[in-house]
Amino acid sequence: MTGGAAQAPPARPGLIRRPRLVGRLLAARGSRLVVIAAPGGYGKSTLLAQWRADVREWRALAWLPVGRQDNDPVRLWIGILRAIERTGARVRVDDLVAMLSVQSPDIAGVVLPMLLQRLGRAARPVVLMLDDFHLLTDAAGLDQLRLLLTALGPGHQLVLSSRHRPALPLARLRAAGQLLELGADELRFSAAQVRALPDIEVAGLDGGQVRDLVARTEGWPAGIYLAALSLRGRADPGTFLASFTGGHRHISDYLTEEVLAGCTPHECRFLLRTSVLERFTAPLAAHLCGLPAARAERVLAHLAATNMFVIPLDEQRQWYRYHHLFGQCLRAILGRAQPDLPVRLHRRAGVWLHEHGHVEQAIGHAVTAGDSGRATALLASSWLGYVTTGRSAILLALIEAIGAEAISRDAAASVSAAWANVFTGDLPGAIDWLDAAESLGHDGPLPDGTASLKSAAALLRGMFLIDDLPQRLVESRMAAEWECDTASPWYVMARFSHGANLYLTGRHHEAVTVLEQAVRNRATTSLFEINALAAQSLACTALDRHDQAATLAATSRDLVRKHHLTGSAQASIAFTAHAAALTRHGRLAEARHELDHAAGLRARMPGLSRWAALTNVTVLAHWCLAAGDHDAARAACDQADDLLSGLADGGYLAQQVHDLRQTLQNAIPGSAQASTAAVARPQALTRQERVVLALLQSPLSVPEIAARLHLSANTVRSHVRAVYHKLAVSSRQAAVEQARHHGLVPAPDDP
Repeated sequence: MTGGAAQAPPARPGLIRRPRLVGRLLAARGSRLVVIAAPGGYGKSTLLAQWRADVREWRALAWLPVGRQDNDPVRLWIGILRAIERTGARVRVDDLVAMLSVQSPDIAGVVLPMLLQRLGRAARPVVLMLDDFHLLTDAAGLDQLRLLLTALGPGHQLVLSSRHRPALPLARLRAAGQLLELGADELRFSAAQVRALPDIEVAGLDGGQVRDLVARTEGWPAGIYLAALSLRGRADPGTFLASFTGGHRHISDYLTEEVLAGCTPHECRFLLRTSVLERFTAPLAAHLCGLPAARAERVLAHLAATNMFVIPLDEQRQWYRYHHLFGQCLRAILGRAQPDLPVRLHRRAGVWLHEHGHVEQAIGHAVTAGDSGRATALLASSWLGYVTTGRSAILLALIEAIGAEAISRDAAASVSAAWANVFTGDLPGAIDWLDAAESLGHDGPLPDGTASLKSAAALLRGMFLIDDLPQRLVESRMAAEWECDTASPWYVMARFSHGANLYLTGRHHEAVTVLEQAVRNRATTSLFEINALAAQSLACTALDRHDQAATLAATSRDLVRKHHLTGSAQASIAFTAHAAALTRHGRLAEARHELDHAAGLRARMPGLSRWAALTNVTVLAHWCLAAGDHDAARAACDQADDLLSGLADGGYLAQQVHDLRQTLQNAIPGSAQASTAAVARPQALTRQERVVLALLQSPLSVPEIAARLHLSANTVRSHVRAVYHKLAVSSRQAAVEQARHHGLVPAPDDP
């Protein structure tokens, strides 16, 4: 329900009022954090509902039921934003939600600061209530909530109900008087409260019997409610209470069966069949029970009205769930009575959920039913929608739930897993999954719309999995040939990939032509249109068409803003291309901002192909040269050399780095004389500099040298710069040649 239309349910009639606790909550307006922590069944959600009913209009209440699926930070924050939006506090959230719907959104650095700023201008103080907070275990989501709590402005409040104390800075808030805590001791029922229950009054329990019930349940509200329901219609409640013993689990199991014994056969059938659902609507319940939708609605309304542990999840009473303990007991009874039925019900539920657009839940039911074939088929047909909307974490969770063994038996699902690994930066994992897919083979188009398994493999290799430039070009050309359906988004993706590789090889006229095909196609997605425009801009810069390059880059950058993709690593090329165009037009301050942003985006997505990083570094070197900072330009060239190391063909970018070094060498006044003097009188090198210099002869990159010497890469780069300075050179090759000339390192033919 998170991220949907869930609204705070009203306080349910017939439950014990907690005026003393509600009063404490109302009086805690100055507390930044309220924590209600107790085991299941202690009435935490009920207390929140009663508090909500008593809060005056001057406070805006945002309520969100937390589920395990909210361990994806994107889903969690979309739910929080929508909950705040529904309060009427006039906090604008649509653009923030859009920012979250991209690959790798920057929640802590961008979304949270903007939200806090808007809360500061809200029409009313906002109270954010997160129910069932104990289900939230994701470290990133918890860290983000800590940031929110730390920066929350005056009047605003975070309220958590949880089965355990949350991992938040409670001690500091407690010391500052900004924390209210309620636990199991405060939430236990007293004998007076139990006597007020209608079913207890009807049963005619005397004072001693009430005290006995409270003692047996230790004041546990869920156990007391279950006992009260089981007392309905009993002629001898004392006999029942005398046999009422055991721990909470036994109480729950026993009383739930007693409650079911008082239901009609139709109600029992409804409860047992729908117990396989974590959350459900009347139409879904009707599908599982074989009932008309109107009949299911009436049964559900009756069960909810009689407090049959049916909990509404929204004001409209469309979505419901069972009390957790009650649902668990129903499933245990169903499994004992009809062992084969739960599997069939899970399959039926999965079909309905898939047909109604709830793919994630459909996969979950297929997994629970042991139907790995259906689960993998759903994954293979739906994965693209997850990565294009920034939900890669959910996709990985689904893959984990289905299991590697099941996925590895299906070629299409293995391709889906390969893409999921690509978009989360795990290229070795992606290679393994693609190898598995190709070993299985697949005839015809894939469920995600790719023309064939061969085409999917060529796309993956041509875009991400191969660094060798000639081979990338071969793969992307084949993909462009195979993806010939102009109505498919894969047509666009294949042409973007091939056009980008043509740019990298220096075939810029061809690159522009191919990328034009991608941009003009109406099946394109915003992200691939952005990237195709940016790649075109870079190719036009290489062709000295600077005005056209600037127009293309500006258009690409405008689309980034329009589609709220400023935090997407997949859109980093737009910032690089814009920086290149701005540099050519002398707008250096703006260009540097774009370059730094692109580098930051790439850093958040480690493990991707080196070519995008190499493009950014090359543009940075041009920027440094234009800014007159030759030392920084040389450092950028060194960084580019590190990225180029190990490549047989560095293509156009390698030539760019070479040309930049020549320009830098020619820019040194009296460089020939200075070099001659340096040849005659080199400065003394330290022992560590000599060690690094010796390794510069090898094909090792700077990071590899650092690993060999057990040093950081930055330390090695400092030694390299010192060597260059002392030998009066500006490149690695020149340093090696000077060192050999002076006998500082052995020549290639030396023994």
